[in-house]
Amino acid sequence: QREELLAAQTANLAAATVQQLVAAISGVSGLPDASGVVDREAFAAYALGAVEESPFESLAYAPVVAGPDRAAFEASVGRPITDRPGGAPAPARDTYLPVEWIRPVNPDTQVLVGFDLATDEVRRAAMEESRDRGTAVISRTVASQPSGRPAVFVAHPVFRAGTPADATVAERRAAVVGYVTTGVLGEHLLAAIAAQVDDSLGIRIEDGPTDDAATDDDAIGPLLASSPAPDGGVTVERSAGGRDWLVTVDDRRGAPAAAAWWVLAVTLALAGTLGVLAWRAERHQRQVARHVDLVDRLADLGRALA
Repeated sequence: QREELLAAQTANLAAATVQQLVAAISGVSGLPDASGVVDREAFAAYALGAVEESPFESLAYAPVVAGPDRAAFEASVGRPITDRPGGAPAPARDTYLPVEWIRPVNPDTQVLVGFDLATDEVRRAAMEESRDRGTAVISRTVASQPSGRPAVFVAHPVFRAGTPADATVAERRAAVVGYVTTGVLGEHLLAAIAAQVDDSLGIRIEDGPTDDAATDDDAIGPLLASSPAPDGGVTVERSAGGRDWLVTVDDRRGAPAAAAWWVLAVTLALAGTLGVLAWRAERHQRQVARHVDLVDRLADLGRALA
């Protein structure tokens, strides 16, 4: 019973850590202007601010690009749309979801520009789900790009300005102009969780079961696992970020029951940080909206003086 309690509270901590990803990427509704265009500088301001105040290392913007608009997109980014980072030009399709901007810019992130996220089944499914739900969605475990290490993919839809919060699925599909996306390595989530628990605990987090047997068979392995990995222990199921997760905890040292209550206290404290993250996201959204409004007014002034 003691080990089950310890596992349950550690799983609560893990779920709260994953849920931070959803809170941290909120606030994108202030990015597009009235015509649905996302300004490069507005995105850069949003992305750099979000990275500074969240577990994310980078954020990308992927617009919806119709087939006839492909050439113009490729000219704007200076490279072709590809099916894998740095690969050959992608074959013709009706629509694409290529990375246009990513911040911060470095050699590891810049190679993703032009990569069509829709070519990966897991990423495409997460983006489509986020569009239909109108909120951020976390994917099941996926190989990160370009490293290939286990990670989760986070997507938040960007709709045209004025799209109501209670829009229907059909209205959201018609109003979506792109997605803000990021990947978070499992090892980084493990580090965040491990910092809050006793080092005698072995922890493993993997995708929960789904109704799709093919999806379960294609799993690439656990999202994260401590070293050494749990040998036995207790497995509990938790929901976070719109996904079910299996959290296994192995108490290697047989810590006293009081440790479970210590983990509970940490869980409650971390849950309180979610409120802070939500407040930061709302504040950041207001800042982005003010920036977009300023860009619009400067453009109007330039046209008036022309």
